[in-house]
Parts: sequence; C-alpha cells; structure tokens
Amino acid sequence: MIRPRPGSFVYSDNELDVMLADILAAKDEGAYGVVFGCLTQDGEVDTAACERLVQAARPLEVTYHRAFDVTSDWRRACDAVASVPGITRILTSGHARTALEGLEELEQLTTYIRQKGYKLKLLPGSGINPASLDELYHRYGLFNEAHLSSGGAVKPPIDPMLARGHLLGFGTGEMWRLDPNKLAGVRGIVDMINERDEGASYARGGP
Repeated sequence: MIRPRPGSFVYSDNELDVMLADILAAKDEGAYGVVFGCLTQDGEVDTAACERLVQAARPLEVTYHRAFDVTSDWRRACDAVASVPGITRILTSGHARTALEGLEELEQLTTYIRQKGYKLKLLPGSGINPASLDELYHRYGLFNEAHLSSGGAVKPPIDPMLARGHLLGFGTGEMWRLDPNKLAGVRGIVDMINERDEGASYARGGP
C-alpha cells in the first residue's frame, strides 16, 4: 500500500515524491505489486498523478484502491482508471460499506469493464469473511480474487513499565491486529472453493 498519510486521497507534489520513493523501495525489496489511489480536489481520479506512480512501478502489478469508492460516478472513474496504462485492478466495495452491500454496482461494473474491453480485474474488498467470500464466489460467480484483512481492533495490554504513560494518555487506543482464526476461516473457504471447482472440472470431463 503506497499511502503517505491518513486522510484524503488528494496529494501534494511533495507527497507524490514520497509515494514515488516508497514505490522504488518496494521494488528493491522484491514486491509483486503496489496499491494506491489518487484523486483531484473535485473528487475525480487524478490520472496525471497515477501515471507518474505507474511509471515508477513498472513492471509491477498496480491496483487502484478504494479511493475509487469516494468518487461520485463509478463509470467515469472506471474510464479514468482504464485510461492509465499499467493499472491492472480496481479494489472496490461498489461504493458501499461492504462488498456484499455494493454487489449491484460490482455486477454492473463487471459488465461495464467487459463491454468496454478494458484490461482490468475487479477486486472486491471490505467485509470479506468466510461467509461473504463463499457467497460472492459461488452465488454470483463474479470474482476469483478478493481483498481482506482478517483482522480486528484490540486493546493492547497495559505494560507495567508504561503505566505512567497510560496515565498521561499514551498508548491507550485500540490497535488493529491479524486474527488467526479469521484468516484460517477464509483459508478454509478458499480450499473448499478449489476442491469444488476441481471436482466440477472432472465431472465435466475437464483436465
């Protein structure tokens, strides 16, 4: 994830320079791909900024992230993303809180990408768990990739050595951590999906 700070997705030239340096560092460390999203002041896809970042990322895979969901018109946003050579995916919840809630737009977006002939994959994200992943894949059959964190907010334990800091308000907030049980549940669904698909392939006389 190439993101210089929390907050909006409108970046200054200095922030873009930081993002460019982060992309080069990711490449040096052997990253498979990078994820970012840039918007203009009026909430449109910032194609000029994206082109700079994509150029630095080549030949890595590039995903345009959920800045897409902040735009006002998904068709116009899709056209803009597709106009930047090198972006391979759009990570989106369909302008909704979760991918299942945004399913209608995800279906329309999938059809739109196909009709336009865009070389883009759709990557559903937000609220992806074992139940929603199975439903998205088998009930609707739209996607073969998904984005998820398998995490949750937890209260960090109070360290006696930092008790004074806690009294002063340091380190009292929640932290986001990976939940191994959630990740195992998702992995179980993925394995089950693969087994089902392999069985269906053999039943049809496939390889």
